[in-house]
Amino acid sequence: MNRKSGRYLNVRYDENRNIGMAVTDRQPCDFRISEAAAGGGSYFNIAAFRTPSGADPSETYLHQANSGGSRDYVIMMVGNDYSGSENSAFHFVEFEENRLAYSDGETTRWYRIYNADARLDGLCLQQNTQAAAGGASFFFAGEQSDNARQEWKLVENEDGTTGFVNRATGDVINTETRTNGLLNIVQSAVAATAGTGWTLAYIGKGQYTIAGTESDGITRYLNATEETGEPDTFLPSDNHQGTGFAFRFKLTAEVPTGISGPTNAPLKVRTENGKIYVEGHSRFAIHTASGPLVNGNDRLPSGIYLVSAGGETVKVYVR
Repeated sequence: MNRKSGRYLNVRYDENRNIGMAVTDRQPCDFRISEAAAGGGSYFNIAAFRTPSGADPSETYLHQANSGGSRDYVIMMVGNDYSGSENSAFHFVEFEENRLAYSDGETTRWYRIYNADARLDGLCLQQNTQAAAGGASFFFAGEQSDNARQEWKLVENEDGTTGFVNRATGDVINTETRTNGLLNIVQSAVAATAGTGWTLAYIGKGQYTIAGTESDGITRYLNATEETGEPDTFLPSDNHQGTGFAFRFKLTAEVPTGISGPTNAPLKVRTENGKIYVEGHSRFAIHTASGPLVNGNDRLPSGIYLVSAGGETVKVYVR
């Protein structure tokens, strides 16, 4: 069943009387998955338990057609004599889901933003100081769990673009270019509504490119580099994974909307039988040290967790 549409993978004749695949609302077709002769044990044959009416009952194996004629690389169905072909061998890969979420009327979500370039490993985006008349720059710094200048929430603009708001200052990252030796395209961070629209594109492996259109009408991409001078050229045809154009996001806290800044009172947290309790807070978020949110109602495996409530995050060790 397809996750997006809820429709089922099925078999049918296409207009050229090729036996092929379809996605329908009807009763799904069952398939058998078995190790393929090709692929060294990591590829599989996929065979249907039935064929369309009038087809040869033996033509049940999914098979990628080659180019030529009307069947350029379609998924068709063939007989058992093709089961050993590499075109009938399929490999399953883990689905990567875009997990970024906007802050809304119920929940404020704070993220740390990291560049995927190995030279900046472990460093996250931080606003410099409270915005002055010219706007405050941002740079990469070592992660500090109690530094709200390293946390950003994503807000959805009316035109569908994304705004980045700093937790400590409330400033919005502006799309106008600023440069220095730490980040070749350093945008100003100012409390403004115009020119704050960013477009995020998922490029795989948990990484995104971030583009903004400046006042001159040109769209430019955020690019982190240790080099000074002109930034690298962004080419749409390039694979930007692991480069200065690629950014990762780690969710650090989810709090009820309206609670955005640190409080003066420290969180009082205790652990008991693998569970975490926060004094004075019935609602709080628990994340593993690597970022994923966990269910606070479950008994947790021993390890380090980040507990967030009332705009504050503390580190807790569960034995």
